[in-house]
Amino acid sequence: LLKIASFLRNNGNQVKLIRGIPKKLEEIEEIQRFKPEEVWVTSLFTYWAKYVKDIVDFYKKTIPYCKIIVGGIYASLFQKEEVKKYTGCDDVYQGILQEVEGCLPAYDLLKNTNPRPIDYQIIHASRGCLRKCAFCGTWKIEPCFLAEKSIRERIIQKKLVFYDNNLLMNPYIENILEELIELKNKRILWCESQSGFDGRILLNKPYLAKMIKQAGFRYPRIAWDWKFKDFENIRKQVDILIKAGYS
Repeated sequence: LLKIASFLRNNGNQVKLIRGIPKKLEEIEEIQRFKPEEVWVTSLFTYWAKYVKDIVDFYKKTIPYCKIIVGGIYASLFQKEEVKKYTGCDDVYQGILQEVEGCLPAYDLLKNTNPRPIDYQIIHASRGCLRKCAFCGTWKIEPCFLAEKSIRERIIQKKLVFYDNNLLMNPYIENILEELIELKNKRILWCESQSGFDGRILLNKPYLAKMIKQAGFRYPRIAWDWKFKDFENIRKQVDILIKAGYS
């Protein structure tokens, strides 16, 4: 939503960010005074679909003249007509909105919705994943694996949170890590990977663990999505991180 907000602003539109359903009368009146032409609602996991429906219901009643578009994870994993029928929205967008990918998220919109200042940056060095795990929706939402060769020019904060689904799968990961190592303590303090590292890649390229450590990644996670019998492989993957300097 924050990337979409930047894109819309760049094209001369006014935008407003609202989190959840407003409860106070003055907040509702402010929305009505704003008179938006469209409301874009994001969605997360499918088991939270009811919250999406509740928000669509709220806007249908509050500003009935407005077009409501639902996107995000739940909206992308279900059939469009199912989402429209259940939520009552006017339109559904599935997958990634490619034209906004190059936009910097409009973090300033969070000032009025988050009590604490945002001092970190969410960033992608890649989209998608080449693995086709049956339990995962990533390859359905992001069917093409797209990798960045460099992220240096996109860094604007000292703390980076990578939202890549499989960061180490990036064929340019060594270049990305070298950039982060060079910028460590100059422009960045620490990095974090929201998703677990693909330990199978670590086993094949154990030297990446040292680069991950030097780049300032904290709280490294291993993606253990399969059976308990894999524990010996997982132990080897954890040992690689320990040898690289993690406790």
